[in-house]
Amino acid sequence: RRAGKTRGNEYGEYGAGPDNGRRGRGRHRLIAFVAILVILALAGGSVGGWWMWDRHWRQIPITVNGTSMKVSVDMTLGRLLRDNGDFDAHPGNLVDVAGDMIEKHAGKPIVVSINGAAVRRDAIDSTTIPQDGMVMVTSGEDVTEDHTVSKETVPHGESIDIAGGSIQILKQAGKDGVHEYWVGKRSGKHVDKGVTVEPQDTIVVPLNPRPEGKKVIALTFDDGPSKYSGPILDILKEKGVKATFFDVGEECLSFPDAEKRMLEEGHQVASHSNTHPDMPTLSRDALRAEIIAGLSNMKKASGHVTKVLRAPYGAFGKKQ
Repeated sequence: RRAGKTRGNEYGEYGAGPDNGRRGRGRHRLIAFVAILVILALAGGSVGGWWMWDRHWRQIPITVNGTSMKVSVDMTLGRLLRDNGDFDAHPGNLVDVAGDMIEKHAGKPIVVSINGAAVRRDAIDSTTIPQDGMVMVTSGEDVTEDHTVSKETVPHGESIDIAGGSIQILKQAGKDGVHEYWVGKRSGKHVDKGVTVEPQDTIVVPLNPRPEGKKVIALTFDDGPSKYSGPILDILKEKGVKATFFDVGEECLSFPDAEKRMLEEGHQVASHSNTHPDMPTLSRDALRAEIIAGLSNMKKASGHVTKVLRAPYGAFGKKQ
């Protein structure tokens, strides 16, 4: 052993030298580092816990079919339905043409909506329920088996009054109804479904215009336009009078400029048929063709469209 060197060295007691001082400071740094790690872990745990609470564990209020309940904030419609047995809703049934069940729950699926908006079946498991969301779960509708349908016409009635005024107004056009019979392709049942489309009566009402507080006359000219239309229009223009011209379709094509002038000068132009026939002598189809042709030729001549018709000779009965 060299002289002057002892176990405790020149600094005195053991452990008081430079090496031991560095070891002490290292231990302090290690303790501080561990403490920082603990603080960070606690902070991270707090942040992670808050995130889990906010995104998964937090409870929110919702309403299902009018009943309030609370669910986790990440609750999906699919999980809500599975956890609650679809709230006793179920798919509809497959029924026969008589309404008797053929196959249970083979009809339309359960219908689910959030705040009034329907949710597609393929989106139920991916749809999250919002806070205060109003969920409605309803059973699916029944589906009727495939079937054949035979139809019978139900004739419409008439309510026609042509005697009470100089003008007759078609208040409601008649429409035939429909009576249906169904035959089920799977059940084979025959069912009378009754009247599925109600008939609609033809309603014609009379009218005599009487403007309150006024004395008026209706000045009308039939069978034009013609070579006399120009002079008639000149007189009306000079006197400041408006009239109604009931024009014949074929004549409209012969004197289109006269009819255009009638319209340009503010007169009413209406139909007087196409060829001026005695309408009560025509068949149903011929009468229809006559009226349509008159309106069509008027439109070709002047571009004018009207729904007003005066029958030739004033011959227009209930049949017409």
